[in-house]
Amino acid sequence: MPSKFKFSLGSADATARQFADIKRQLQELPPSIVNSVKPMVDQITQMLDQITQMVEEVQTLTNNLDQRVQESITRNSYTRAEIDAKTQEWNWGVLTPNRGGTGTGNAYNNLFTSGQWRAAWVLSDGTMGTAQSIRAVKTDIVDADDYIPVDALRKVKWCIYRMKDDKNLNLDDSQPMVGMIADNLDENGLGFFCEYDADGSLVGINYPMLGVAALRLAQQVADELDALKAKVETLSNGKDKIGVDDSEE
Repeated sequence: MPSKFKFSLGSADATARQFADIKRQLQELPPSIVNSVKPMVDQITQMLDQITQMVEEVQTLTNNLDQRVQESITRNSYTRAEIDAKTQEWNWGVLTPNRGGTGTGNAYNNLFTSGQWRAAWVLSDGTMGTAQSIRAVKTDIVDADDYIPVDALRKVKWCIYRMKDDKNLNLDDSQPMVGMIADNLDENGLGFFCEYDADGSLVGINYPMLGVAALRLAQQVADELDALKAKVETLSNGKDKIGVDDSEE
């Protein structure tokens, strides 16, 4: 099978041909001259042999590089069974109690069918905890309408996309996802619903908090609808009072 790795041997081949040509020209010289330069001929022959061997070794390496790489990966990789065993041994994914975890199991595929549920939040350092929303733990409470342009949410479109790493790994089998682009939220003054790293760089969307904004937007629409209904009712009542006959003749 042709190697995926390309290596140009043109330079080495050209050098080998030059030495071979020099050797041929020397061999065509009269014996008396050849004898006088025999040490040089021997040196050139030795160098030619070395270059030829080098070219052959490089050619062999490039021809079998895919196989060599695969063999190296096989030698230095774990089998699926070994990975599963070491995962259990190393307890990967299990959060310790001092970081908010159980210390005995992780959350993946851990189906809850009974008990009291709570929403969990994760700090940037991996610590887990619950979301507290009671008044007793909050301070400096103000109306968010004075700080957050809720109407700007209407400018940010939702979209379907794939994650780049998933696409590179699984191609057309990568998982389509639905969501928003954090950059669009940030650019429209909606940074409250974005996530930033320690350096202040934009990294994602706080979807639970964005859900609260969607609820506020729905409340605003409901208020406007109630106002329109009241206006229509007022106009209808006024028409009745002035005795407008809207029946067809």
